[in-house]
Amino acid sequence: MNILVMGAGAMGSVFGAFLAEAGHHVHLVGREPHMAAVQEKGISVGGIWGEHLARNVAVHTSASQAHRDPFDLVLITTKAYDTERAAKEVKPLLGPGTLVVSIQNGLGNYEAISTQVGAERTIISRVIFGVDVVQEGRVEVTVHGGDCMLGNPAGAVVSIDGRELGVVPLSVPALEPGAGRARVVVVPRRRGRSQTRRRRRG
Repeated sequence: MNILVMGAGAMGSVFGAFLAEAGHHVHLVGREPHMAAVQEKGISVGGIWGEHLARNVAVHTSASQAHRDPFDLVLITTKAYDTERAAKEVKPLLGPGTLVVSIQNGLGNYEAISTQVGAERTIISRVIFGVDVVQEGRVEVTVHGGDCMLGNPAGAVVSIDGRELGVVPLSVPALEPGAGRARVVVVPRRRGRSQTRRRRRG
């Protein structure tokens, strides 16, 4: 697949590296110092999942530089305050079947992305592993707490190229001996129940 990682800092670099390692065509958009290091030496990932180096990635400092045939998958891994801008920038790069996945902390990311690209293609996630940028071009995974969970709050069928997916191909190495890859599980919408927990007042 052709995949764009928008906001390739710590988390985006991990996903980008492992997707490239799995054979996908990966484009990274990130800040100039980090992208320059990746361009020169590749993405270096270390920490609790061992040592990995992905050289076969394209790097950019803006989404406009990545313009090519529509991407199959876009991961938005920016800080929450940059979500709306990121969604606007990637919109011209989407095809009819492109999925846009928010891999972010904070509230309001789904709303900001879906407003720009459509709710039917916007996927939200729960990602429980920690990453630090230790130097430009090098990130380290520090902790892992469970499967990566993906879902579409609008209840749309999650598919790529017409194939419905029970497990989205965004896998990353697992800690369990022999597991090889941690699952990335699609969570179906629970009909008739709110997807957002509201804070009780008083």
